[in-house]
Amino acid sequence: MNPRALYMLCACHSLNLTLSDMAHSCVKAVSFFGVVQRIYTLFLSSTKRWKVLLDHVSGLTVKSLSNTRWKSQIKSVKAIRFQTSEIRSALLELHRTCEDAMSKSEAKSLADSLDSFEFLLGIVIWYDILFCINMVSKKLQSESMSVDSTIEQIEGALAFFEGYRTTGFAASMNITKELAYVMDVEPTFPVKRRVLRKKQYGYCVTEKQYLFSWYKSDIDLNDLYLELKILQETLPNKFMSAIDILEFVKTLDCFSNISIACRILLTVPMTVASAEQSFSKLKLLKTYLRSSMSQERLNGLAILCIEKDMLGKIDVDSMIDDFTSRNARRHYFS
Repeated sequence: MNPRALYMLCACHSLNLTLSDMAHSCVKAVSFFGVVQRIYTLFLSSTKRWKVLLDHVSGLTVKSLSNTRWKSQIKSVKAIRFQTSEIRSALLELHRTCEDAMSKSEAKSLADSLDSFEFLLGIVIWYDILFCINMVSKKLQSESMSVDSTIEQIEGALAFFEGYRTTGFAASMNITKELAYVMDVEPTFPVKRRVLRKKQYGYCVTEKQYLFSWYKSDIDLNDLYLELKILQETLPNKFMSAIDILEFVKTLDCFSNISIACRILLTVPMTVASAEQSFSKLKLLKTYLRSSMSQERLNGLAILCIEKDMLGKIDVDSMIDDFTSRNARRHYFS
């Protein structure tokens, strides 16, 4: 390749990627185009269903979505935008006449989606957006398009979106209300259920914040710093624990902040699981009872542990010899 050749981005490709990323980043948009694709899939899967659609729709037929050319989505949206009532009637007829349970359920679900005021508003808004994008995309594909004309078209699209953000939504809302009136749909959004959250932790935090804001600090940090500097020169030149320092400060009776700090230091617990770390006597008893030793041997060991003083006076070696001589199988004959 010629090193003097400049790399130029494709304006149409960049516009297509921008629109695609915008739609995939919005949950509502993903759900909306999913319903549009499901309508097309349901009618296309059978010639009988397609015939039902043609009986109700006289003009535009439903189209499939394109994964590569997002500007062409306007064809899919346009068929539903101007024939919403007719497509809903076709779906309801499929629900009544279809014998397949899955198809019957799918038709009823899609008909309920078209009866949603939120979905109707999405149809109106997305048709306006895709119509503008489609016009700009067609102009960018012209052979006579130059750089300055491309910039002008992109700036025009940006100006359209800025104006649509301020005034277009209100106009789309009015159009959707008229469409909902024709379809006998209630022009209201679904009320979202309020999520009840547990107030255990939040209640404690709120109470602590109230206590922190109401009660003043026990120690003045500035005074504590000055008292520590003075106490550093007053303390004896020897090792002293926190208790020793507290007793020394009490005798002086002039370091109030240090006295409070030492008392706080000595009363702060070092662990919250001291009871769990201690040995349980009940556990020792259970281990004692569950041992594989016999009861007689356990009693003997317990007596040895109790009578330690007497055990220390006994000659263990002579006892071992006496024990082995009594239990040995070999007998000595004189």
